[in-house]
Amino acid sequence: MTLRQLIEQHIIDANLGFMEVGGAASLASIVGNRVSTPGCYLFSERSDASQNERINGVSQMVTELVNIVIIIKNVRDPRGQDADDQLNCYRSSISKVLLGKILSPEYTQIEYAGGKLVSFVNGVIVWNESYKTSHYITG
Repeated sequence: MTLRQLIEQHIIDANLGFMEVGGAASLASIVGNRVSTPGCYLFSERSDASQNERINGVSQMVTELVNIVIIIKNVRDPRGQDADDQLNCYRSSISKVLLGKILSPEYTQIEYAGGKLVSFVNGVIVWNESYKTSHYITG
């Protein structure tokens, strides 16, 4: 399983109340398509490698960043305060499920890497959370 799939399965198994939890290729593919709300969509954003640690061969630490996009809809709330409160509950639940977890023996503990508002339009709030973990590649 890929890192994104491991995280996705962990969120599904936690049964946090999302109507849909799924993978995507990018933020644009999530925002540009029909989604269920509340929804949780994941995609890998980037991988960063450390310097090679060996003279004869390769040993590098690779840090992978996975984005978790949370989408909440509340059209009865024009300013978004109720949607924002609901969003923060989901963010907290995801954090409790992921922080410090080792989802596979080759990966380090999952760490929080930040979050940001993507958009709030017509009662729909889209938030992007980022989590990271590392593993070694050798050759």
